[in-house]
Amino acid sequence: MDGDKINLNEEYLGTARAIIKFILEDVLASEKKMVIAVAGESGSGKTITANALSMLFENMGQKSIVFSQDDYFILPPYSNDIKRREDCSWVGPGEVRLDLLDSHIGSFLQGENNITKPLINYHENQIYNIATDLKGFEILIVEGTYVSLLKKPSLRIFIDRNYHDTYENRLKRARAIHELDPFIDSVLELEHQIINSHRMLADILIDRDYTVRDVRNKIC
Repeated sequence: MDGDKINLNEEYLGTARAIIKFILEDVLASEKKMVIAVAGESGSGKTITANALSMLFENMGQKSIVFSQDDYFILPPYSNDIKRREDCSWVGPGEVRLDLLDSHIGSFLQGENNITKPLINYHENQIYNIATDLKGFEILIVEGTYVSLLKKPSLRIFIDRNYHDTYENRLKRARAIHELDPFIDSVLELEHQIINSHRMLADILIDRDYTVRDVRNKIC
């Protein structure tokens, strides 16, 4: 999303290094492009984790690009907030064009060099379509609340922090005053009820204390 500020600190870089230790063999052995999904609740650190991974992959010589689910919302931010207030059932994966994001992931995996993707400008409350160059990228990282539901990722990461755990992060990130009003807590509770079950889809779990666990061989 255009306008977001990303500050990579050692805590998030350490988390990204721990993730890469688990998946390095797969990354180096793969002869195909890789798609990594980073999911979790609002303010859990999805964007920072995705960008920390991207930076470390670049340092390894693995060219990567990050897509944000925020750019794939059907409505721009202020309009979406109004829609939620009119109808709370609007909250959920249906707010997002996950099918379009999956389609763009498919284009990446098929080796297409260019796509036209949405880009949301938060402060202008606008959605633009921008030409995006995919040439040379080996890894695509997608981050967002509902990206665990995408069909095409090679690896799913879930940040296991709920909206109570992430209050301070959301307070620091707040782009507009309406993000901190009581209505937003009700939205976050609805999101929590939806997203909490997505942790079962994860290959890698990041716990509340930033511990990283490989759960690909978990016993159900």
